[in-house]
Amino acid sequence: MPEISGTVSPHQSIKRVIAFSFMPVLAPDNPRLSFFTFHIIRNRVLCMSEYATGRQRLYFAPGFPLYLFRLSVRHALAGRWHAIAAIMRGLADAFSVLQGDRK
Repeated sequence: MPEISGTVSPHQSIKRVIAFSFMPVLAPDNPRLSFFTFHIIRNRVLCMSEYATGRQRLYFAPGFPLYLFRLSVRHALAGRWHAIAAIMRGLADAFSVLQGDRK
């Protein structure tokens, strides 16, 4: 079967799918780690403040700082300091939204 310029054969598309394996979002070797970290932390704080019940807030209060500590240590050991900065930016942005400084 001749290939037309600009098209991809089924064999090439299968090779591309195999070449791109799944990478966890918060994996230290993810090239988009800062982006994902910022948005996950920001959205988690905003969602918990908006929708959490009393019991969920009770679990979140001690658990979330421990989660942030574990995540920070993981990224520090991998030398991904920009991800730790993204955690801090995400927290700062979430709290500025909660205070009404931004939407």
